[in-house]
Order: sequence, then structure tokens, then C-alpha cells
Amino acid sequence: MKAYWILLSACLVLMLSACGSRPDQIAGQAAEARTAPAVLSTPTPAVTNTPTPEPSQTPTLAPSPTATERRLPKAPTNDSDRYYAPDGSFSFLALDGWEPQESPMEYPDLIGPEVAGYPLSLIFIVDYTEMWNAGYTAQVQDMVLASDPEVETVSEGFLVTDGGQDYFRWEYTSVYEGRRYHYVSYIIEGDMRILHIIYTRLDEAGEEYDQLVDASLQSMIIDQ
Repeated sequence: MKAYWILLSACLVLMLSACGSRPDQIAGQAAEARTAPAVLSTPTPAVTNTPTPEPSQTPTLAPSPTATERRLPKAPTNDSDRYYAPDGSFSFLALDGWEPQESPMEYPDLIGPEVAGYPLSLIFIVDYTEMWNAGYTAQVQDMVLASDPEVETVSEGFLVTDGGQDYFRWEYTSVYEGRRYHYVSYIIEGDMRILHIIYTRLDEAGEEYDQLVDASLQSMIIDQ
């Protein structure tokens, strides 16, 4: 579990230190940029012989969509075979028996069956950043490896989802209170953000679920 908390802390550090703007900030900047030309281009009344010229109409700008509105999918989320994020911004094939659980993060965790006294889990960390996935991934790995000497990498590499989206998969283990835990990080780049999913189980049990989780997240669709 130590590696889990180090990894979570590393992601939070990157979230706080990222130089990119959040979508709501970008929306505000875009609204200001569109408003300025509108003010400058407001036509002045034409000078005519008519004593009371009609005033010109200043264009009215529609309000900018909020970050949440931009992240909602365009298609209905009605596929019962898929799990959808509460805001509809990503989905993947549902894992039977896995249930959402309240989390301090932006999205709820998914809790799976208990194996050898420890429940399987998926947690979701979203980071609003302009960093590319490769650079983000390298920083997360460097922070975790520097902070926990017990971490052992099993495999790592860049893959592509069934929908054609690049993602990074990092499989590793670490020891906490005498027991070794098994983790898989899936790091996927979305619209002005990176979604980091962490799958956790005991290293000694539950290996039969790994392929199910891989297949489920291989079907990931995230807004672009």
C-alpha cells in the first residue's frame, strides 16, 4: 500500500504544479477574447438627414459553455454493458460485481470482489494539464521510484485502446507491512487533461482478474 499512497501523492503534486489552465479558466479567457473584438466592432449610428437615427445593435454573445458541459458526451450514455463516469466524460466495458464507492477524488472508486481478505479496486485520478502523456508518465514514475525502494517494475509500455487512443500501462509491485501488493497504472490522455487509473490487488492472489481489468480498460473511450 505504500507505493499506492506515494503514487497518489506524486499525481497530486503534478496536479498542483502543472502550468496548464483548467478548462473553466480557459473558457473564461476565450470569452474575454471573443468579447473584445465585439466591443471594438460595434457600429456607430450613421449620420443621415433623419432627426432620430435608429441606434445600431451591439451583437450579443452566447455564454461560454462550462467545463462540465464541454465534457459531457454528445451521444446518449445508454449502453448497459459499459460503465460511465458520473459526468459521462469516459466509459469502458463494465466489470461484473464492481461497485462505485465514494472517494475524495473527482470520480468514485470502483471496488471489486474481495480476494484473500483484500478487495480489488480501481481509483481514478484526473489531472488538468497541458503536459504530453509521455512527459507526465516519466515524472510520475520518477517520483514513485525515488520515494519507494521496494517498487519492482513488472512491465511497462505504450499501448493503444480499441478506439485508437494511446495510453501508458505500468505494472509494478511494492511491499507494505510485510505483504507485497500488485498495481497497474493506466495513464490516458484526454481533452486538456490526463486520466490516471490505478488497479490494486494483493500480489499473492487475484491474478486471474488482471486480464479482465486489462480487457475492460482496453475498451476505454475518453473525450478528446
